[in-house]
Amino acid sequence: MTSEVKIRGISGADLSIIDTMAKEKAMSRSAYLRWLIHAHATHYYVDDDKQNMSELLQKNEKILAAATEALNSFTKVLQHG
Repeated sequence: MTSEVKIRGISGADLSIIDTMAKEKAMSRSAYLRWLIHAHATHYYVDDDKQNMSELLQKNEKILAAATEALNSFTKVLQHG
């Protein structure tokens, strides 16, 4: 589903920059703005997911360190046993 958005009051300088950036990507102004909006919206959700994954990774590292320590202790008991 697509929607139409009209934005009023954009300065000429801003439009010039937008047009330049669109031209560098070989895109029309509309296509560039669609791409930019999508990238921004996607970035919002990806940042949240990255934070959650980072927290999960830190928890897993602690669990693995504790498991390694327990296995090392168990190995020592078996060797001296």
